Amino acid sequence: MSDLNLIICENFVPEFKKIAEEKYSNINIISYPNVCGNKQNIEKLRNVLTKAAESNGEHVLICSTNCEAMRNVSKNSNIKIIELSNCFSHILNEEIINYMVQGGGYLISSGWLENWEENIKNMGFDRELAEEFYKGFCNHLIFLDSSIDLEAEKKLKKLSKFLDIPYKIIPYGLELIEYFLDGIVSEWKLKISDKSNIKVVNELQEECAQYASILNILHDAASSKSKRDVIRKMKEIFTVVMGASFFKYYECKENQNLLTEENEDFIMDDSKNYYHDVENNMFLLKIRYRDNIYGSLKVGKFIFPKYINRYLNFSISISEIFGLVLNNIENYEELINSREILKYKSYHDPLTDLYNRAYLNEVTSLDKFKDCNNLCIFSFDIDNLKLINDNHGHLEGDKVIKAAAD
Repeated sequence: MSDLNLIICENFVPEFKKIAEEKYSNINIISYPNVCGNKQNIEKLRNVLTKAAESNGEHVLICSTNCEAMRNVSKNSNIKIIELSNCFSHILNEEIINYMVQGGGYLISSGWLENWEENIKNMGFDRELAEEFYKGFCNHLIFLDSSIDLEAEKKLKKLSKFLDIPYKIIPYGLELIEYFLDGIVSEWKLKISDKSNIKVVNELQEECAQYASILNILHDAASSKSKRDVIRKMKEIFTVVMGASFFKYYECKENQNLLTEENEDFIMDDSKNYYHDVENNMFLLKIRYRDNIYGSLKVGKFIFPKYINRYLNFSISISEIFGLVLNNIENYEELINSREILKYKSYHDPLTDLYNRAYLNEVTSLDKFKDCNNLCIFSFDIDNLKLINDNHGHLEGDKVIKAAAD
């Protein structure tokens, strides 16, 4: 069997390489140089693509829509292209990515962080120019941490100090990338399989179809902004794709109603992520991400019970992905809440909770007030406030201000 060669941007190679080495023996990861902001690497990129096109085996280029790599693959090349909407869409919900960027965040991968000094140098920047450049479009660095590099935060602190820009770390798991790779591998196996073995071909075709269907639903789930939408997508996978007639999702607080007494150890035992009830053609599955358990699924009454083991294996592989999606939604909600809180504080006086001068300046700068002839602003002064502060203290003076505001 020939090898499958995946051509990956060096910024994301560590994650793909880790999964490939741990799970597959016949996948090679070929790194191509980062050309974002570094046009000097284009010639190196072309050399990588030319060498790949002239080599044996299947070659698959994974890149974003706007990546130079895709534009440098010749039309007659045998390299297959998998196009992503952006560089980070195999890691995070696109809504979250957009929100982070719109909030002034600059996203950093482990591969880019590993070579940050070289990357900045290749862009032609010294420290002063680099600081000016990055501060021109971002106000904080966001490192997407896959936990591969144990020294990552040390490097991030050094970069943050170099640019004089604060940083934030957002952890993520490799489950979505792993499932993404599973689909690619399954399709590749079908392509090179012995077509004379009808049974094997049929099984691979069925497996490919399921991977494709599930990946589409997972992609939609990853773009969800609410837990309800994610649970709806879970149900779609189990009922539509796998043919389960029974589906029930239990929040953590409802777990005590999930199992019969003899199986209560499923919830209590942290090492158990699933329970297969062979007799009743059902299985139970925890939805978790790292140490957080978000809920549990009870799925069963499959139309084709003979495939239940396959369904269970699929389910185990995607359960942490759904846990990751729920975790991302929590991160998204935290980002929104923190941003709303900061916005509220910036427009309100902390003592009286009334609008402050910053809010007044913001409102009066709006177009609808520029030519307004009937806008009236009241300004009040409290008599003898200095006298109260001097004789009774500022705490009493604050009480008077609050009373006036009320």
